[in-house]
Amino acid sequence: MRVPTPRGPCTIREAQPQDTPAIAALWQAAFGRPLDLDIWRWKYSGPFGAHTTVCIAPDGTLAAAFPTVPIPARVDGQPTTLELAMDSASHPAWRDLMLGRGGLFARTAQAHFAQATGRGVLGLYGFPGPRHFRLGQRLLGYQPCTGQPVLRTGTPSLPLLPWVRLVPWEPGQDLSCIHDLDARLGPPTAACRTHAFLTWRFRTHPTARYQLWLVRTVRRTVGFLVTRAGKDRTRIVDLLLPQDPGMVRASLARLAQQAHQPLELWLPATHPLTALAQGAGLSPTTEPIGATAAFRPLGPGAAALARLGYTLADTDVDSVGLLEKN
Repeated sequence: MRVPTPRGPCTIREAQPQDTPAIAALWQAAFGRPLDLDIWRWKYSGPFGAHTTVCIAPDGTLAAAFPTVPIPARVDGQPTTLELAMDSASHPAWRDLMLGRGGLFARTAQAHFAQATGRGVLGLYGFPGPRHFRLGQRLLGYQPCTGQPVLRTGTPSLPLLPWVRLVPWEPGQDLSCIHDLDARLGPPTAACRTHAFLTWRFRTHPTARYQLWLVRTVRRTVGFLVTRAGKDRTRIVDLLLPQDPGMVRASLARLAQQAHQPLELWLPATHPLTALAQGAGLSPTTEPIGATAAFRPLGPGAAALARLGYTLADTDVDSVGLLEKN
C-alpha cells in the first residue's frame, strides 16, 4: 500500500527477513539504544511465527513498524488465535510529518489490523507504557483490560505440607501434562499454556534463565510455577495452580523454602490467584513498570479480552530486564 506524503510516497507492507537491518536502525532512532538482535530473533522466530508491518520511507529507511506474535489462546473458553503486540516504533524524523489517525504510524498499525483480521485473529493484546497506551487509545482503538497488574512480594512462612512437592522440570522431560493443567486451571480468556509455549518462552531465551517447577502431590501433578532468581528476590514469572487456598499456600511456602529469599508475583488484580497469594503472605507493593494491560478487538466476541488472564510470561517485561531497571 502506497501512502502519499509531502516528502514523497511511502510504502506499507509485510516485513521481509532482509528488512532486519532497517528495523534495527529504526529501533535505534526511536528508543535511543541498539536493538539486541538475539532478543529480537528469539521473540519473532519462535514456534508461532511473527507478523511485522513496516512503513518504508522514500529514502528506504523505515518510518514505522508494528510487530506481533500469533499466540494460540482461548476467549471465553473457545479456542482462537490472538496476537501479542510488542516493540512498535516510529522514526522521529517521520513522526511529526503526518499526525493523528492519518499519520504514518497509525496507518501502519491499521494496515496490520486489517491483515490480522484477514488471518482470522480475534484481537491483539499488549502491555504498553502509559504514554503509548494513551496514544493507542486515541488513535488505534486500544482498550484497557479490566484487571490491571499488581505486584506482590513477601516470604510465606507457613507450615509445609509433606505431600506437596516442587519437582524441577529437566530439559527433554515430557510436559504433556501441561495441556491438561491449562484446560482445567487456566483462566477462561488467556494465552494457552502448552509445551511449545513454555519451551519457547523459558527454554530458548538467549540470556534469561528460568526454572520450571511441577507442583506434585503423592498421586499427580496439580500445577506448575516458573521462577527467575534475582539477587534479592525470586520472581514468579508464570503459574497454574488450583484455586484452593491451602494448595496455593503450600506451593508458595515450599517455593520460599527452596528459594531462600522473598518471592515476587505480578498478576492482574482480577486474577483468582491474586487474592489467594495475598492470603499466603504476599502483600501488594508499588508496581514499578506502569504498564497498562490493553487489547485491540478485531472480531466478534473480542470484548471478552477485557477479562484477559495474564502473567509476566505473556509480556517481555521480565525477559528484557525492565523490572530490574525500575
